[in-house]
Amino acid sequence: MSVRGRALLAMVAAVVLWPAGSALAKTVDLPGTVLSMHRIAWAAALYVVVSGLRGRWPKAASLRTGALVGISYALTNVLFFVGVKSTTVANATIIQSLQPLPILLLSNRMFGERVGRREVLLSFGAVGGVALVVFGSTSTVQWSATGDLLCVGSLVAWVAYAVTTKKARADMEAIELQANMLPTAAAVLVPIALVSERALGPGGPVEWLGIVAIIATAGTGHLLMGWAAPHLPITQTSLIGLGQPLVAVILAAVFLGEAVVGWQLVGMAVVIAMTAGALTARQATPAPR
Repeated sequence: MSVRGRALLAMVAAVVLWPAGSALAKTVDLPGTVLSMHRIAWAAALYVVVSGLRGRWPKAASLRTGALVGISYALTNVLFFVGVKSTTVANATIIQSLQPLPILLLSNRMFGERVGRREVLLSFGAVGGVALVVFGSTSTVQWSATGDLLCVGSLVAWVAYAVTTKKARADMEAIELQANMLPTAAAVLVPIALVSERALGPGGPVEWLGIVAIIATAGTGHLLMGWAAPHLPITQTSLIGLGQPLVAVILAAVFLGEAVVGWQLVGMAVVIAMTAGALTARQATPAPR
């Protein structure tokens, strides 16, 4: 199989693993800021050791390269984990799935890809689909406007994370990138957790198991994304990410008992259709560099 084919499979696997981590976060009895801090701090320790055993210990220069990735990754995680604790997994994931739209606009600026009128109209249609999802979820007990707004903040941070990851991968391999960006992410999250919570302990064995499971699922998904980033256009990796809402809704309904109402299903279908149309209909030409 070609490198591009393996990269596509890696992104598909990541799309399954990310919602699994979201569902697990909902079940762990820890505040979102504390859960995010532990998940990233322990993942940082793991990847630093693994990268060091491969002869690539983090150094000052590589840590600087991974700093922006780490900051955006930390904000993505803490905003999402806090948000998903107070709103539905379906809402959190569908909002996150909008990330191809700003990436589409950024790719025009950063990679010289033209964005046409059709793509803009389809993008507005996708925003309308999100409105339907939010409207439908107001009748469910798990919904929270604050949680949705936090997930919007996570979306903004995710876009920055995707762009900085693609740039950083030009200088280091996937595991090395994890080892150099996760310490920065942990350094950002420790003071956030200290300010927001009185106790920072990870809890008992059940909470520890949840943290390990989230690292194994969502954390591995980010590793796969980091590996695939240089082998696929950034808009294509975003397009594959549209499968997240479907996986998230299935997992939330089966394992968490979250209700899914008709308007949410309609809104999800609109978001997926409109965003996929905006990306697949795009006729982009890379500008000469």
